Amino acid sequence: MISPKEINNFHIKIVPCNEIPKIVDYLLKFYFTDEPLSKCLNLTKSPEAVKFLKEFCTEALKENVSVLATDKTGKIAGVSCNVILRKNIKHFNFNIDPKIEKIATFVLKTIDEAKVFEKYDDVNEALYIAFMSVHPGFRNQGLAKILLEQSRLLALSLGLKVMRMDCCSLYTAKAAQRFGWECLNEIKYVDYTIDGKQVFKPEEPHKELGIYGIRIENTSFNLKSSI
Repeated sequence: MISPKEINNFHIKIVPCNEIPKIVDYLLKFYFTDEPLSKCLNLTKSPEAVKFLKEFCTEALKENVSVLATDKTGKIAGVSCNVILRKNIKHFNFNIDPKIEKIATFVLKTIDEAKVFEKYDDVNEALYIAFMSVHPGFRNQGLAKILLEQSRLLALSLGLKVMRMDCCSLYTAKAAQRFGWECLNEIKYVDYTIDGKQVFKPEEPHKELGIYGIRIENTSFNLKSSI
């Protein structure tokens, strides 16, 4: 595990259990309102979807592998909500809300086609960055890079060798590519249709969902960047 530390005026630590509710509220306010798929379906306007997201995020944060950054006043600056993926473990049942199910079906199709554990066939577990969010007031200060690197160090401390991240946003995909992540599979939104109709129409410039992976033993995200 990683110890609490100060980096570039940010306090970095593993998400503590007693702070999970406020981090869930933060994600609902700043992540899901901005994430392309959630935004184009107005996910946060659906009470059932919000209920599911709260439960899902809470369970993910309880795994005790998520990284939190706060400023000197204790305000949330950013968070990387991480979980440990395990080979041959079935996906969570998302059949709870039509909008959640619509997104989950698309994401799981893209993930299945990525064949992550076939690509990295020497591992049975990987650290998955489920959600990463930097507060608008703390962007362009290198915080995403810090969250990535601290998540990598955490993964290594747990004996993990691979990380995975799903990029619905062009900006996230560009950041992943800049840090050496490999795109294992992608599906363009315009190509994903049901009954001949395009399902997702996110705002520009977001055009595809990409599944990214990286071996973390001999890499570092401490590159010059202001993301």
